[in-house]
Amino acid sequence: TVFIFLALIAQQLWIVIKMIAINYINSSTHFSSLTYFISIYFVDRAFFSYIFYFILGIYLCRNYEYVTDKVFQNKKWIIVTIVVFTGAISALQINGIIKYGSYRSIPQSYFLVSNLLDSIYFPLIFSMLSIISLNIHTNKYKYSKYLNVFSLIGKYSFGIYLIHVLYITLIGTLIFPRLGIDPYHLIFYPVLFISVLILSYFSIYLISYLPYSKIIIGN
Repeated sequence: TVFIFLALIAQQLWIVIKMIAINYINSSTHFSSLTYFISIYFVDRAFFSYIFYFILGIYLCRNYEYVTDKVFQNKKWIIVTIVVFTGAISALQINGIIKYGSYRSIPQSYFLVSNLLDSIYFPLIFSMLSIISLNIHTNKYKYSKYLNVFSLIGKYSFGIYLIHVLYITLIGTLIFPRLGIDPYHLIFYPVLFISVLILSYFSIYLISYLPYSKIIIGN
């Protein structure tokens, strides 16, 4: 538990350092296009950006039943906290859009608070998803149709994880702009989610028939 808390502090400190570094890189004239990209990528993808999730994952793996019981015992508080965090993050982003005119015009420094909240928000979301999935599994006869769909997706989940970014990029940057769909449209995220899931699933399904596919997409 102490290591988890220390990892959370380390990740939060890195988020602050990362924000300062990105602001410096964005405002500096000493970076070429290549060094700018490498610098931003390194700062954003450095291990400390995800150390809390890494340590938390190890803890969950070793104490799965204990954590699951605690999640179910405190599910009401988890739901309330998710609602509060969702409201706070949404309010910050809406205020940013109003203040700066558009989402893309908001400076990175403005997202510091929401980025700090994300470190706690994301684990809570996954806790909620685990409650839903375990509830479906416990009542598998009642939700048999949904369980079959989840089982099919779960079979190729690792491969879907590996390839989904490709389809997000292709659809978000090539297809949607041609159709006049941008992130401000209500249909943007639902259509993106469904299309990426379907394309990723069938891509991995087809790849699974290739020789040595396990090396590419895992078991």
